[in-house]
Amino acid sequence: MDTSGWKRERFDLRTGITLDSKNVRLEIADPRVEADIMEDLFANEGALGLVEGICAVGYLTHETPVVVERDGVMVVAEGNRRMAALKAIQNPMLVPDFNHRISAVLERYPDHPEISEVETLVAPSEEEARQLIATIHTGNLRRPWTPARQAAFFQAQIDAGREYEDLVKRYPTSDVKRFVLRARVVNRFKSATYPDPELDDFVASDKFKKGLSTLTRIYEAKEFSGFTGLKMEDDGRLSMSVSDAQFDAIAAVIVQDMNDGNLNTRTLNTVKRNPRFTKLMKDVKGAAGASVGPDSSGGESSGEADGDARTPPRPSRGPKKKTLDISLEIPDGYGEGFKQAIEELSIINVQSCPSATFLLMRSALEKGIKSLADAEGIEIKKSKSQQGFVYLRHCLEWLSAHAQQNGATWVQQVVRNMKDLVYYYPISGAKLNAVNHNHKFYVTPDQAFDMWRSVADLLGYVVKPSQ
Repeated sequence: MDTSGWKRERFDLRTGITLDSKNVRLEIADPRVEADIMEDLFANEGALGLVEGICAVGYLTHETPVVVERDGVMVVAEGNRRMAALKAIQNPMLVPDFNHRISAVLERYPDHPEISEVETLVAPSEEEARQLIATIHTGNLRRPWTPARQAAFFQAQIDAGREYEDLVKRYPTSDVKRFVLRARVVNRFKSATYPDPELDDFVASDKFKKGLSTLTRIYEAKEFSGFTGLKMEDDGRLSMSVSDAQFDAIAAVIVQDMNDGNLNTRTLNTVKRNPRFTKLMKDVKGAAGASVGPDSSGGESSGEADGDARTPPRPSRGPKKKTLDISLEIPDGYGEGFKQAIEELSIINVQSCPSATFLLMRSALEKGIKSLADAEGIEIKKSKSQQGFVYLRHCLEWLSAHAQQNGATWVQQVVRNMKDLVYYYPISGAKLNAVNHNHKFYVTPDQAFDMWRSVADLLGYVVKPSQ
């Protein structure tokens, strides 16, 4: 496409040109939309990186922005990210949610260029501008955003504090209610209290963001919304018929499955007659029921009267005792922290301090597994390809694999119980984590003794893996 005959003009960034509302494929002419576009380009299109690049190496002019006159206003048809970055450098408050980060970049580069005018290429007509953009980006005429991209746009608006009613007025041709509901649900999942810090890390990660289409299929399913009462009120508020604690328990089940790779667009390509979705609903109902029953450990439940075929019988409890039965011979080379945890576990009064007992059991189990790995010259972090911290879950996974290699299949079975029976049974790794992190989680002395039966068996293998 020959653009050699197009005019080149300089325009004032503040008053001469405006960002293109059609660039976000929402076909809106409201001038207030520019603030929304700025927020979106920074939240979803990496405009902050352009700010840093411009401040570090200057504004490169090898690619000239393209503008077109629309209703007497010069609009940026090509180069919106660059123009948004330049506008933000002039005035960081144009993007309130990124104001401090932009200002920090400007402070880091005190000699950054001060650009108030930019040279542009002026398209003779709207049609020719569209043809150029299509040639540059796709070879086809511009297509509308996908639902996922529009959802990301509205997520940025909600996170920036935009009011639901205002968004409805600004974007009358878009399914604003559906996208805002998604943003509310996503934020509710992000704010949930999880029993394992690894799940907190997951919901803050790009991996969770990439799985939002799967999450949408779940909460939009009639069975899920009917069970939870999840809906958005006319004023944009999110409401549910389940309690906050119940929803946190439900969220933990879903997020754990997403993190483990059990829930994705392949396994949940549809919710109709899908065994994976059926199992998920059974799990979340059990989780919600177990969180409010008379025995919060997962015994009797006010949510499910018909029971769960996966739930094994609770271990029979012995007479009331004050201390745990501990008979472990710890190898000399094992960690001193592991030895100390076992010593303190052997004398702690479980009846008086059940929560402290749980915390010590969790600490002893994790330190014991790491001691075994160290003794065998293995770094769990590398063996699990773990980029961040090594949590109890990683240790249990490694221990299970180690036991398999050594023929101790019973260890795998115990670990599987501790990983899978999160809300149905007191013997679970998630319960160990919950005592450590969940400020609303309560345990009884009986639950501490029940948990010790499995922890003791695992530690017995940890100190003598060859037997």
